[in-house]
Amino acid sequence: MAAMKSFPDDDEIQRQGCRAIGNAFFHTINNPTIDKAMDRFVHKLNGIELVVTVMKKFQNNALVQHGGCWVLKQLSRKQVLRDALKKRGALSAVGEAAEKHDGDKVKLYATVFFNNMFGNK
Repeated sequence: MAAMKSFPDDDEIQRQGCRAIGNAFFHTINNPTIDKAMDRFVHKLNGIELVVTVMKKFQNNALVQHGGCWVLKQLSRKQVLRDALKKRGALSAVGEAAEKHDGDKVKLYATVFFNNMFGNK
């Protein structure tokens, strides 16, 4: 996150930052350490806002959108974080990414994100 905040105009740093954060949250089943990290990312570090801002800034960059959707998809797996995702702009960011970049994994991650947010989980 520090690199993302330090170099806000570098799309590669933004993409790789999102990718690293998403990867860190990938294996979260019954892992209290990762649960705490996700909670801190969302509530203390304003991580959702950072990712949404990056996605808005680099709307035309499919790789940045891929990374942003990856992070938000991971967060959406946790029921307790879904209200924060809704309130902090994740729904529109993922929706816009999916509309603009449907030929790559953005669409897949967006579909999983929305299933997590509004499905029966």
